[in-house]
Amino acid sequence: MKRRFLLLEGGWTAILVDSGGYLRRLHPETPMAKKPNNDQDRLGQVEQTDLNESRVNEEFVDWLKKWGNGILLAVLLVALAGVGWQWLERSANERRDAAWDGLTTAELPSSLEEIAVEAEGVDSVSILALMSAADKYLTSVQSGTRFDREPGTEEFKLDAETRTAFLDRADALYGEVITKVGDQYKTTFAKKLFVISALFGQAAIAESRGKIDDGKALLARIAEIAEPEYPQLATQAGQRSDSMDVLAVKTSFPAQSDLPVPPVAEVTPDASALIGTEGVLAPLGATDENEAADEGASEMILKGQTESGEPASTSGEGDG
Repeated sequence: MKRRFLLLEGGWTAILVDSGGYLRRLHPETPMAKKPNNDQDRLGQVEQTDLNESRVNEEFVDWLKKWGNGILLAVLLVALAGVGWQWLERSANERRDAAWDGLTTAELPSSLEEIAVEAEGVDSVSILALMSAADKYLTSVQSGTRFDREPGTEEFKLDAETRTAFLDRADALYGEVITKVGDQYKTTFAKKLFVISALFGQAAIAESRGKIDDGKALLARIAEIAEPEYPQLATQAGQRSDSMDVLAVKTSFPAQSDLPVPPVAEVTPDASALIGTEGVLAPLGATDENEAADEGASEMILKGQTESGEPASTSGEGDG
């Protein structure tokens, strides 16, 4: 007998086939285990996977519909902020470079004052420009010449009216420097130099105006501010204050017309007696006679005669 398997409604069933070809069920009360179908399981898994992926895709699409525009807008805003920041930084660097270039190339006080306005907030360019403009006015007063005129012209010399105007403008510019610094010099000792330089300039202006007391008061303030970071400047301010006491004493000098006229000598004195060569220099008449004798001797030599009238010996002649 041979064993065979037959697929029935209840599943796979083992049967026996005898020699006569008849089928006999083996253990009819026990159905045979169903043979697994791998293809169907795999197909089911693929369908389940497709369903899951489709569900994920639909959820992602729904999420994009809900939040996509907001996220895109946020990304664009971040990109625009980055571009704007770069533009602002580049503009600030260009403005800083232009301010420093203008400060180093400007020559006239008016140009420096314009730079002080345009470079407001750029490092310390504004304060330095005001200081330079005030220094140019003060230097012009001290030199007595104008910086805006060519040398040799009639207006190159500083007149009294222009001198007063330059002093007033320099004093005002130094005052603007002190105002801009304010009380920052108390916490930032590096800015003390701006205040000290401006006060030195105002002290020089007070000295030029003849206001010695005002100048000494400004120098006393310098000595107070300079300590303790700049003791040398405090010492310099004290020494300059002491020198102003000398300037307070007015000294008058006589005019050229008030000076006495020295008498004119009728006879020119003998210079040999003054320089110690008396007896060495011959009198004027003796000199003329000696010159005439020298000329006669020269003529006799040229003629080949001596003073006795004998022919002069020529070179190259000997006894042999």
